Amino acid sequence: MKKLSLYCVALLLLVAFSCGGTATTREPAPTDETEIVVEEPQEEVAEDIEPVEEEPTEEAEAMSVIDYYYDIPIEYLDPPIGEDMREPILESSYVDEDNYYIELDVGLFLDGSMTFTVFVAEDGNDVVAIDTRGCGPMCEQWLTFLRYDDGVYTDITDEVLPEHSTDLVYQWDLFEEKYEATYGESFPDDMYYNILYTLPQHGTTFYLEEVYSDIQLLEVTWDWASGTFTSKEL
Repeated sequence: MKKLSLYCVALLLLVAFSCGGTATTREPAPTDETEIVVEEPQEEVAEDIEPVEEEPTEEAEAMSVIDYYYDIPIEYLDPPIGEDMREPILESSYVDEDNYYIELDVGLFLDGSMTFTVFVAEDGNDVVAIDTRGCGPMCEQWLTFLRYDDGVYTDITDEVLPEHSTDLVYQWDLFEEKYEATYGESFPDDMYYNILYTLPQHGTTFYLEEVYSDIQLLEVTWDWASGTFTSKEL
């Protein structure tokens, strides 16, 4: 009887445990009323980027007449100027930097004169002109024109001076004609004449002229825009 009672008690406890055990919870299924939150994409905030300033390109500075004097190959100045005499001679010379003109003091080395001038070109390819004269009593002239291009000097004398303009016969015939037209008589046989080119200190035009009578025979003009010379008889 006791065994039956214990069996019944055990059975009752097992049923009670099965019916009153721990319940498992579940998430409720979504319904139509469930609010769905959609996140909007965030706007990207542009960072303030400071613009990079480009450094201006430095243009090559134009050369002065003094720069050209020191830069030109010495063979165009010698004689009478040697390399060791460039600075001492310049220090005692007449220099007009604004007009690219120098009257070099070569009196200790030459019975004559030396003029150094620059015809400035728009494109930077300037022309350096050197007038060297040896005198006693008449003057003889050596005239040189050099075009500068990126550190290189090219002799263009034949391109600058009109053809035959340095020929003595041509010069005399032209001068005799101009003298007679000016004074109404032939040039006296007992007078000296000396026909030379004279480089300008001011302006861009120079002349072939007879230095005693100031009669001009030819005109040569520089055009800085085209970098060329043009000439004509007067």
